[in-house]
Amino acid sequence: PLLARPLELPGCIYTAIPDDPGVMPSAMFTMRNIIDGTFSIQHGGTLQDANDSVAATFLNASEGYRQTRVLCIPSGSSGLNPKEISLRGVTDSAAAYRIGIRMANENKWRKKLIGFDTGLEGMLPFYGDVVRVHHYLLGLEQATSAISGEMYDVNVDNGYLYVYEDLTSLIGEPDLRVYLRNKDGRPFGPVTCNVIAKGTIDLTGNASGWLQEFGDDHAGPLYCVGKNSDFMTDVKVTLVQPNKDGTVRIEGVEDNPNAYIEGAVPEYSPLELPKGLAPEIKTLSWSIYGDEDNPRLKLSWTGIRADRYLIQSSTDGGSTWTSEETV
Repeated sequence: PLLARPLELPGCIYTAIPDDPGVMPSAMFTMRNIIDGTFSIQHGGTLQDANDSVAATFLNASEGYRQTRVLCIPSGSSGLNPKEISLRGVTDSAAAYRIGIRMANENKWRKKLIGFDTGLEGMLPFYGDVVRVHHYLLGLEQATSAISGEMYDVNVDNGYLYVYEDLTSLIGEPDLRVYLRNKDGRPFGPVTCNVIAKGTIDLTGNASGWLQEFGDDHAGPLYCVGKNSDFMTDVKVTLVQPNKDGTVRIEGVEDNPNAYIEGAVPEYSPLELPKGLAPEIKTLSWSIYGDEDNPRLKLSWTGIRADRYLIQSSTDGGSTWTSEETV
């Protein structure tokens, strides 16, 4: 994604959604509502792995539409091996840099692609939404231990959650947190807690904003409990595709906040065009006319491969120059 992600919708309809930071997770998926055997993790990049930056070439309006190159280097990269791109229709250095740095960030910080199937539960995300995901495969890759599943009851008075899963391995563990799914599908938390029995979680933090719902016609609230708070992964959705069996395929990229860091526009330089392509000025001549109080300077020249000319003047022997006009 750059500043927006293009999408093809059913019926040959095309649209785009913004790729903005700070999107709050709209749904929560755990081992309970991810269909068994459908979860996948892939690592890849938009550019070749050898490229650590992007060099964007554009026609710079502030330089008389001269071809200009700006180097876009992600945080922590050297910028020694950029991917060369050409931006058509871009005439501003800030816009060129913003597009280039987001492409470079995409390659560096969005290498993990996550996908899974889920059922039709009325709480599906849309393209560009962020969802919070836990799966044991993510835990193995990140070396984080967590257990997720479904509650069958809650005791509001003492803050106990009763779950179907076996939590024996977490009994007595310090620094536990639990994410809870609200009845609208959004994740709540993390809330500090203790695991006090095989299927019992004791909430020690404030969970007053959690909206739970139990009923015979639907599953109980989902949860995910683990150490610290980094055992769930935020995923920005790039695909929501119905399957023939009534399930839905959801795919996305790990939503790393570094992907949105742009920084200031760096110094840029007009490109030196190959000989025979660069603009030329031949037969330059000048003459002075007018009088002492109002002297005038007449310039004439023959221009080649150029349709605009920037005229500058100096009154200090060429140390500084002032733009007079463009003709």
